Amino acid sequence: MNVNVTVDIFSGVGSLLYSMILPIVWQGQTVGKYVMGIQIVKTDGRKLGIGAMLMRVLVANILYGITLYILMITSIIMVLVRKDKRAVHDFLAGTRVVKKSW
Repeated sequence: MNVNVTVDIFSGVGSLLYSMILPIVWQGQTVGKYVMGIQIVKTDGRKLGIGAMLMRVLVANILYGITLYILMITSIIMVLVRKDKRAVHDFLAGTRVVKKSW
């Protein structure tokens, strides 16, 4: 196996785990969300779990790829025009991003 392919695989898996696991462990935040003072929360008030993050990250990215990123463009437009700023992946996962209440 080519070294570049191996590095790409580890990088992709690491990025996926970071964006799915860290928000569960770190109360809805990644490092970037922490710096910006925002967090991911469930719309129904339940605790953020692996199922929601799988839908939000993995399934959404698969759907974005299948639709040739048309859904991603749709998500950007939704965030720009919707009052609640929810994107396609938020609807899939039942989540929203809010300002962190310290």
